[in-house]
Amino acid sequence: MRTEVFFLQALSAVHVGIGQAIGAVDLPIARAKATNLPQIPGSAIKGVLRADVDANTAHSSHVSMLFGPESKNADKEAHAGALAFGDANLLILPVRSWVGVMAYATCPFVLRRYRDDAIRAGGALPKEPTSVTSGQAQTAKVTAIKYDSSKIALDDLELSCKSEDAEAWADHFAKHLRQSQTEQDYFKQHFVILSDEDFSFLSETATEIRARIRINHDRGTVDRGALWYEENLPAETVLWGVLGVGPSRKPEAGDAKTARVSHDAAAVATTLRQVLKLRHTIQIGGKATVGRGLAQFILSK
Repeated sequence: MRTEVFFLQALSAVHVGIGQAIGAVDLPIARAKATNLPQIPGSAIKGVLRADVDANTAHSSHVSMLFGPESKNADKEAHAGALAFGDANLLILPVRSWVGVMAYATCPFVLRRYRDDAIRAGGALPKEPTSVTSGQAQTAKVTAIKYDSSKIALDDLELSCKSEDAEAWADHFAKHLRQSQTEQDYFKQHFVILSDEDFSFLSETATEIRARIRINHDRGTVDRGALWYEENLPAETVLWGVLGVGPSRKPEAGDAKTARVSHDAAAVATTLRQVLKLRHTIQIGGKATVGRGLAQFILSK
């Protein structure tokens, strides 16, 4: 099986939740159990992409091969899809900066996990990130978020910049996530690597909490019990995930009884890139009618 790395870049606030919870936030977002970092389940990504490809008549003939048949009741034609979607994990979190409006933050723990996945997919990666002490940060050589020669302030954190080791990682992500040179330069100037502890803290405090209400139009007041709070990943958040690409298991026409491989993994990967292109805009998660969930699905180059 081939391995591909993909990115999900939020164009608007994204709410992929876990249902109702007891606490200050009624509808929290999904998080990984072991790290408590935000994530989007692979099943949600698969469902959205399948619906998009199925709706495009130019590519709908590939749906069954890539994602599997919609129903497996017809056992003679039942087969598994060629794609296996992993969960999308938090990679870059946009954080309010006292200077430069916003910073794109990540941490060594996240970069090491991303690096391992990208190497398995055959990508060329910067060297393994060095550890960062809590209260410190690493930026690119040319940065726009320092408020004096050696300090930055993100949300409630004041941090000292001790080195400029983030240059290679800033350049790597800028080339994968941004298209124009101007966009790439802006990204690099606002990129920062924090300590694992500070990043974990911001992943819980820097997400968006929005209040929602339902108005009783007869009375002109809020319905009883119709005030709730939703958590969202902010726009500009970036997640990464792994996509397994195997050979087609779809039976050839006239060979419904004995399914045989009609395309190897390389051919399926080529079809996938033809169908999705490098950048594919999707809507994922709930609250679509109030503008949530717009994102770009980006296949790594």
